[in-house]
Amino acid sequence: MKPAVKNMHIPDFKKKFGVDAYIPERDGLLYKYFSIERGIQCISQEALYFASPSQLNDSFELDVDKIRFEMTDENIWALINRRHPGNEVERQIAFENSKKNREKVPALMKTLIGKLRDACGVCCFTTDPVNMLMWAHYGKSDTGIVVGFNLPPYSPHLKDFFVMKVLYEQERSFIDYFKNSTTLFPVWAFVKNIFWEYENEIRAVKMDHNGLLKYDIASVHEIHYGMKTDVDMIGQLESIMAIKNYQDYKRFQIAHDTDSYGYKSRPF
Repeated sequence: MKPAVKNMHIPDFKKKFGVDAYIPERDGLLYKYFSIERGIQCISQEALYFASPSQLNDSFELDVDKIRFEMTDENIWALINRRHPGNEVERQIAFENSKKNREKVPALMKTLIGKLRDACGVCCFTTDPVNMLMWAHYGKSDTGIVVGFNLPPYSPHLKDFFVMKVLYEQERSFIDYFKNSTTLFPVWAFVKNIFWEYENEIRAVKMDHNGLLKYDIASVHEIHYGMKTDVDMIGQLESIMAIKNYQDYKRFQIAHDTDSYGYKSRPF
């Protein structure tokens, strides 16, 4: 098996965004729930689908309205101080121009942020392969599969590829673009309503691409079959994995935990 690609950019990520990235080789596997048909497609294509935010279940995903563009003099100066440090003449000119156009700037900024949103792709994982609600919703009522991946937050060929834990909030928060630009990305892309907390999501975001992204087959470490997954479909999946030379992955099947209303995973 190929060794996992090591992420050399985690310190930069922490410094830039103020939030530590999720590191699978340190923190554990990432699990992806599929219907059996989608699981077979993923395995055969050796690729994960990164959806546009508009395709996701939550209509608030990367909502542009979460970002506020209040054009107060203080906020204008905060922006100018970042763009023109140490040049008083340029700063003063930029300030006067911004004041003249303060009504136009928020609409322009929202348009630019909206384009960024449309260009990015999101792939959702979790840390729990035996979550009953996840099996009901994303495992197609126990008939699907869960694949356990070890995917490093960055790969050398994937620029602007981030993996972080999703944070959940009761009340909707907003981001002041001019004052909080360094933390804008994680608060915008990795904060959701507490309604979704059961997913315990680890989110991967590719900032400049949506659609399929290839993965290294050595990153597939586990397959968990549902209690009702069709036996013939399991055979089809495993035949594909054998042909494509997936190796050293462990197989499990979900079962009832007889001591509770929970699920457990046992060797298959």
